[in-house]
Amino acid sequence: MLKPCDALWVQDSKLLRQLLLSANIKQDECMPHAHLMDTPTVPDFEHDHDRQIAENVAAYKNNSLGPGFSPMILFTALKAYAEYVGGEYTLTACEELLAGSVKLHELLLAAFATQSYRKLVDAVREQHTLLASHVKARPESKSSSDRVAAAPLLNLSDTETAPSSLSLPPPAQTSIHTSNSIPSPANEVIQRILPSMSLFVAPEWEPETWKPRRDDLPTDDQRELDSWLQGLKIPWINEKPNLLLHQLGNLQQDPQMNTRLSKIFTAANATFIVNTSGSGKTRHLLEGLCQEWGFYLCCTTIGDNIGSTDIMNCITSRLEAMPGFQVDLGPPPSEPGAVDTQLMENCRIANECFSQVFLARLLVFRAFLDTIIGSRRKITKEDKKRWVLLQVIPTTILTTDVFDELAQVLNLEGMTGAVCQEMIARLLVEQDALILAHSETPPSTKKMKLRCVLDEAQYATSVDRGLPRHAFRSSANPSQFRTVLRELIVFLQYLMTKRMEVAIAGTGVDEEQVEATLHSIIGKNKLFRWTTHTGSFNEEQSRDLQVAYIHRYIPPQLLQTARQQRLIERMTCWLEGRFRFTAMFIADLLQSDLRHPHQFLDDWVAYHTTFRPTDASDLTYPDRMYESFSNEPLHTQLALERFLSKQGAASLLVNAVYDSLLRGKITLNIEGRDHTLVEAGLGHYRDTPVDRVKMLEFSMLPGNNRARKKLTNNVIENMPTTCCVSEPLVVLAATSFLDRTSPFDTLWQHVTRSIDKLKGSENNGFETYISFLMADVFAEPAPLNKIFEFPHSQVPKWAEQKARLVSLSRDPRSNGLSVQEFNWPGAAVSSSHFGVELGPLDTIEWLNHRHRYSSPFVFPDNNMGPDVLFVLQLEDGTFIWVALQAKYHKNPIYGKNLAKAVRTMAPDKYWNGAHFAPDKYPTIVADTLAGLKALPGPSDMDTSYPLLRVVVATRDSLVGISELNRIAEKNPLRQRTTVFAELATSSGDMRP
Repeated sequence: MLKPCDALWVQDSKLLRQLLLSANIKQDECMPHAHLMDTPTVPDFEHDHDRQIAENVAAYKNNSLGPGFSPMILFTALKAYAEYVGGEYTLTACEELLAGSVKLHELLLAAFATQSYRKLVDAVREQHTLLASHVKARPESKSSSDRVAAAPLLNLSDTETAPSSLSLPPPAQTSIHTSNSIPSPANEVIQRILPSMSLFVAPEWEPETWKPRRDDLPTDDQRELDSWLQGLKIPWINEKPNLLLHQLGNLQQDPQMNTRLSKIFTAANATFIVNTSGSGKTRHLLEGLCQEWGFYLCCTTIGDNIGSTDIMNCITSRLEAMPGFQVDLGPPPSEPGAVDTQLMENCRIANECFSQVFLARLLVFRAFLDTIIGSRRKITKEDKKRWVLLQVIPTTILTTDVFDELAQVLNLEGMTGAVCQEMIARLLVEQDALILAHSETPPSTKKMKLRCVLDEAQYATSVDRGLPRHAFRSSANPSQFRTVLRELIVFLQYLMTKRMEVAIAGTGVDEEQVEATLHSIIGKNKLFRWTTHTGSFNEEQSRDLQVAYIHRYIPPQLLQTARQQRLIERMTCWLEGRFRFTAMFIADLLQSDLRHPHQFLDDWVAYHTTFRPTDASDLTYPDRMYESFSNEPLHTQLALERFLSKQGAASLLVNAVYDSLLRGKITLNIEGRDHTLVEAGLGHYRDTPVDRVKMLEFSMLPGNNRARKKLTNNVIENMPTTCCVSEPLVVLAATSFLDRTSPFDTLWQHVTRSIDKLKGSENNGFETYISFLMADVFAEPAPLNKIFEFPHSQVPKWAEQKARLVSLSRDPRSNGLSVQEFNWPGAAVSSSHFGVELGPLDTIEWLNHRHRYSSPFVFPDNNMGPDVLFVLQLEDGTFIWVALQAKYHKNPIYGKNLAKAVRTMAPDKYWNGAHFAPDKYPTIVADTLAGLKALPGPSDMDTSYPLLRVVVATRDSLVGISELNRIAEKNPLRQRTTVFAELATSSGDMRP
């Protein structure tokens, strides 16, 4: 209940009556006054009741309303005024109007501070035009002369605000800045960008788009092609097509992204998004900001060259230059429990610097909104995307990075953290009111969602990038230093108190390090959630999405031939993995005029990896080589030098890359050092159906003021935890780096050393060694009888031919067989994987030349029989299968054991005959025999299966070879039974 002494001086008696009635103040409650002082001339009133009220209020005209004033009286006054001018308004709506009016808000603060309310009373009357823009249209019975024109909300004077001139808080006159002022230089920065901002917010504005460029006069077909490509409206940024920002805000192409976004942005907790570079983290963040208003901050612009440099400059240079900041904290206080004053000062300065950055962001956002309102149009959903673009490419739109420039000005002007945060709080409230009042489709809730994202967070965790190394440390454990990311998280937590949904993205952020950071922050009451679920073009279920993505940019008329359909298939193989690879290739391909795309793909892969694909060698190419591409080669992009400086990283890198190359996909335990592989761009987190999510929760113990930290493991859907090194481009590029960089093992050295290290049925080192040796021996045509030692005196005629290692693939449309060279020493490869480990069904696919990976070597399931399978092509164009078993034993191997090995490789013995999982694989034996039989073998081979069985062992381990020979001579397949016993010398040197 409002007290009579809370009454406001308002000269219009009708308004006053409504005010008092709304506040439930009766006439007889008005405090009488001994005499009237300068009572204004009062018009005739319909009732004496109105006159009495006016007279009573006039008596208090020159008096302060006193400390009993309540903000509710102002909201009530605004409500009464709105009703007076012909609309209907609730007290809550009036409260929001107050929040959206700079002048009313500032006067309210001043009234609280001075206990004087006269200016506040006068302001109610001055807001007549302002109020009219927020109330419903008056009834038609009102005369047109009574109508009041709407004005922009920021118009604090009686005149309209011109679209190109904003009425911002007045500049400060001294070096002390209060919550209702910004420095004059900062205001000048804002005013300078307004002309460009006016052009930017115009409905017809569009970013510059890429247009095909041709050196020669285009034909009619080329003109049609160019017209289609130009219609894509791909943004042209930094002198190249930018697919990251193409169709931003359109989730119809990827419905799964919407599901992922709902799990990234939540009000209950901040989310850490961790995955490798180019995996889609940034696009997810930007899409989230297109859904709700928000702010895009990034710790570095190196790489994609998007975003403002405000945070980067803050943590790399501006922070260290601030007075009182110490780069090296020095020794901690010696007395137990003593306050680490310099640490506290460093933390305060960091918070101040980040507050200046965010205040600058809000001031530009305010200018953005005011420019829209000043242009006499509504704020639309499309403006969310515009605001995102302005933050992502500020120099492209405004020709200057206004965010960093403004933050620098606020820093030089000495804006304190407290003042900045006071202004931040006010601006956040005001922008809500602006958007609610001027949106074409106002939000359903009066308290809107806001989002803030921090991208490239890993940059703030590294001390080798010029960041302060010993400027922050744990107060509980002074010997443990913290990175500047901790202070960023502290500031983001402050934003979470302002109703912001926070997401932090990074490449290979160390989970343990961040958890330690979170544990060190006092007073948290939020959950911090980890996710690596960004999607990828990496799995079978995502291949359709990759194909659909490619189809967006390849004209339909170019997809009608089998040749171009094969291009799509090749792209999905070579560009498998993170989204960036496909986007990079398409951007370069578009600039090549889409001529000779198969040749372009071969040259592009060779440029990035130094290995040339051979999986389309049957196609005829013109004599042309592409030499110019828009990005740095991938084999130099990978952050391997910095990665290798970390302890234990070298062996991790060598094993991960080479094992993936030689045997297929290798997964690593998330609790290990996988984040270092991800940060270097080598590994990526793989999407799995259900995985672990860590959430850090803080609660208060009853009767204890200390925060109790509780780490809980929660299981929710779609949270990957498996790190893989498997992407074709990455595996080949990293192999190229390692093979040419000292002091790392070459691939051959790694394979040789793995013989003794890797034993057993999986990833067997000796099997890998023999396969690699076969690849080296048969890289160029070599005579079979000079390579293999046959166990009988007569060598078959076909064995006198030269043979070379090949991969085979079958066209799904024509069923034609494609022969692909695999010359590892010559860096000509049909697949990114030298060999792959396959299960039963995938082995059948490979035998029929229809497997996705046309790898030359296969390591099949142990139940099949052979350890290794591969194909050799003879000089006459025919082929033979080679089924190999590798026997590496330090103890003697007797001939009877070798004979048993030979028998297990007979085709009718595969899969243990018909006894291998008949319920699960009822036709596996028949399918295997059919695949073996379908290969066109030598005409003089008297068998249905062109199969050469090979047993490989070290010479010193072989005993009883004559027994093996006798068994072989009795065997009908003796001409295809081979013992290769010449791999090693007595010294044990395994190199040929």
